Amino acid sequence: MATHMGSCRTALLLLAWIASWCADALSIAPPFQRVDLAPDAILTTTYAVRAEPGTIVTAVAVDCACLKLMTPLPATVGADGTLPLAFRVTGMRPGVEDILVATSRGVARAQLQIVGPGAGRGRDALAQVLATAGRERLTVWAVVHDLRGQVRHCGCSLGALGGAGRLAALPALTATLAGDVPVRWILTGDTDGMRPGVGAALATYGWSIGAPEIVVSADPSSLLTRPGILAIIPTAAVAMQHQRLLRPVLDSGLAVEVLLVDAAGRLRERRTVPVDDSVPDEPALAALFRDVLTSRIDPASNPSQSCIGCHASAGAAWAQSRHARALDSLKPDDRTDGCINCHVTPVAPAVVAPAVSCQSCHQGGEAHAASQGKLRTSGTADCRSCHDAKHHPAFRFELAWPKILHGREPAVRSRP
Repeated sequence: MATHMGSCRTALLLLAWIASWCADALSIAPPFQRVDLAPDAILTTTYAVRAEPGTIVTAVAVDCACLKLMTPLPATVGADGTLPLAFRVTGMRPGVEDILVATSRGVARAQLQIVGPGAGRGRDALAQVLATAGRERLTVWAVVHDLRGQVRHCGCSLGALGGAGRLAALPALTATLAGDVPVRWILTGDTDGMRPGVGAALATYGWSIGAPEIVVSADPSSLLTRPGILAIIPTAAVAMQHQRLLRPVLDSGLAVEVLLVDAAGRLRERRTVPVDDSVPDEPALAALFRDVLTSRIDPASNPSQSCIGCHASAGAAWAQSRHARALDSLKPDDRTDGCINCHVTPVAPAVVAPAVSCQSCHQGGEAHAASQGKLRTSGTADCRSCHDAKHHPAFRFELAWPKILHGREPAVRSRP
């Protein structure tokens, strides 16, 4: 008996050691960084993924476009057990940003705190630009580079920026703030991306596609002395500084680069205006490029019913959770192929049930139910696969789990 107890104790210690080793086997260093930045400042910072050599980093998710991964993916952890990940950081928005790194061994998390005044609210920044232009009799040139067909804002979090609907509303907003200030609205670079017609649609609201005075070039040095050019946007890194070189802080329409120009055509000042939720939206433009839902939502379908018969208490906990009504949290305009996956459960080809069912989290649940429990499920999905840094930056597992808590229980299997 003592030998048996000793063996059990040894096994438990071994399992505890393995669990501890696994927890430490994947991490990011440092787990937290802090940077102090001015609104238009840009820097590069590096994190190191620490994992078993050969581990593959497949994806990185971040809260805000103010933080952008520069390291190409997928990438493999080297023989020394580390993989550096470089991030481009701007001071556009202060705050703590989540970084989630998905690997072949799991998901690791780090954070970056951006400290500084930030660019402020977009409407306020625009009003300040117009006040300066009116007082000094300047013309405003508003430039958006590489919109890439971004019709809607860049994410579901409160810090979301951009969207062609907000860009469409800017000319009318400017007219109400300072109608006597001349403003030119210009789109440069890749305007449409994978959505042909976005630039043409914005043109009906006062935007122009390109302007001879704003040049996009891989070789700006040869253009700096050419007359008639107000600004040059380099398409590659160039080791020079010049007043005419315009390097947008953010692309995809997340911010507008503003040039203040005097009567002689000289560039007097540059500013950046964030396109945030203080700027009105123009829903008519978004309606022209509405995403679609190709699956059919079956309101009568409830895949969890196949689990509840044996797991009654877990089923009761699920029925009271927001997972059971996950589709209700999506606005009608968001019920599209791009947004719906984390709010439904597939039940047949192109057919979904309007909830996050048991099978959404417990992988292999269908085979488990069909075998009346003889086949085990194959593990649970990572919560961060849906509650990721872009869509749910404030998610904390230790706070979320008690809300859906359902422990193990004996399965009540029907007898043959």
